Amino acid sequence: MSGVSSRAPSDCHKKKSIFLNHKRTNKEQKNY
Repeated sequence: MSGVSSRAPSDCHKKKSIFLNHKRTNKEQKNY
């Protein structure tokens, strides 16, 4: 149970990181 608890926040952070990265790449490539 504790393993899942400590893994959940990491997953959330990963998703947020990917989302932010995607947004930044979109801004850099404005030929879209």
